[in-house]
Amino acid sequence: MKKSTIIALLTFIFSSCGQLGGVSPSLSTQSVSLQRGSSVVVGVIADGVFDATVSTVPSAGLEVQYAKLRPNPKNVRGHLYVTVLSSAPLGKQTVQLKSEGVTLSLEVDVEAAASVSLIRGLGRANTVAGAAGVITWIKKDGTVWQRENGVSSQVAGINNARTVGAFNANLTGFVGYAATLDGQVWTWKSGKAATLFNQIEGGVLDMAIDEFGMLALATDGRVWNLKAGGATLEPDASDIASVRVNGRASFVGGGTQQTMVSRTFLKMDGRIQDTTTFDYIQSGVAQPDQNIRKITVSTAADGSFKGAGAGGGSQNADGRVYQGGKLVHRLPAKRFESYTVTRIINSSSSTVSNGMYTLFDDGGLWLTVATTNYGENQGGSGISSSDVTQTPVIVPNGEDVIDFSLQGVLTIWTSSAVYVAKNPLVTDINPFGFELVDLPDVRLPTL
Repeated sequence: MKKSTIIALLTFIFSSCGQLGGVSPSLSTQSVSLQRGSSVVVGVIADGVFDATVSTVPSAGLEVQYAKLRPNPKNVRGHLYVTVLSSAPLGKQTVQLKSEGVTLSLEVDVEAAASVSLIRGLGRANTVAGAAGVITWIKKDGTVWQRENGVSSQVAGINNARTVGAFNANLTGFVGYAATLDGQVWTWKSGKAATLFNQIEGGVLDMAIDEFGMLALATDGRVWNLKAGGATLEPDASDIASVRVNGRASFVGGGTQQTMVSRTFLKMDGRIQDTTTFDYIQSGVAQPDQNIRKITVSTAADGSFKGAGAGGGSQNADGRVYQGGKLVHRLPAKRFESYTVTRIINSSSSTVSNGMYTLFDDGGLWLTVATTNYGENQGGSGISSSDVTQTPVIVPNGEDVIDFSLQGVLTIWTSSAVYVAKNPLVTDINPFGFELVDLPDVRLPTL
């Protein structure tokens, strides 16, 4: 069982039952060194069920919890979770685990937290994207290919590609994008030849693409808004490490549509900047440029974040991930991606789902979805209800996940295969419907 399978979103549920076996219980380690803001899991080895309570000095600045495990061949009967708060005093502290006259002690040496050191583009780029049943990918030689109805073909004219993107346009279906390190941005539609869309000064490291927002991160840290007829610089976006975009539209009556596009930038100093634009468009009526633009920058200290996702996801310097400021997993994550999906059911009902895929060092990939349903009661007053679900993402062959990407479709890499989810942006806890896809010589997201 992967260690991440016992991570819960909001609370741990504990119970007390059973008797201690004949072998003296022990901890898997007697001492650990932890930086402020980091966490560790220590195993409890025993011959039988081990019921215990934890204790620590209130001023130690430690958050400690214990959870029992099911019987297993290694006799690991429990996990002791220790998190060092950012306010914890430096130096050695003691955590005790007590059970029926048995006391186990763990020495925790608290160290100062190291600041985050980011690289432009985070060393990654989207190499697989998909929408409307079409998958496009970058080969190791830099050429771009696409697969439609089981048939693969090269997207002619594009070489030395660095990143790809795609979305499903309301009227035309699949729209693909590809960018090169020298700054060429290409676009094409299903069954159509690719055309040179824009030329980005300084070259492109990565793109963030959806139907409502198309961004390119240049090698100099500036962000370009990709528009027909010429890209424009994103205002107030400089020295950027990574970009994400999440847009949605809703009809507000009278033929008027509201669009909201959230552009999330991880700055090189470890802060997160979110730029959100609201635009109202009335069908058939010429509109002046009257969008509302809001820019917020995290107030946390420099170096606080090492990851930022669309739809409010973030990763602290200690590796733990958050959605909308709420802790999702207690253990440090290898990486994550997040998103928001809004579904308009009728004039009075809608659903907003905030999702996060989190990958851990042990190869476990988890999906967490927080869903809020909005509607009206019989008296016409507004009502809402919320639910949170969390489930492991299991690939068909049961292998550990070594990497994944989320650009239009969820793509998973194992040591021997590449899998693509049949459904885009899974927002419900249903079978993912993965299919083994032959993407010859596909490049991993980490370059």
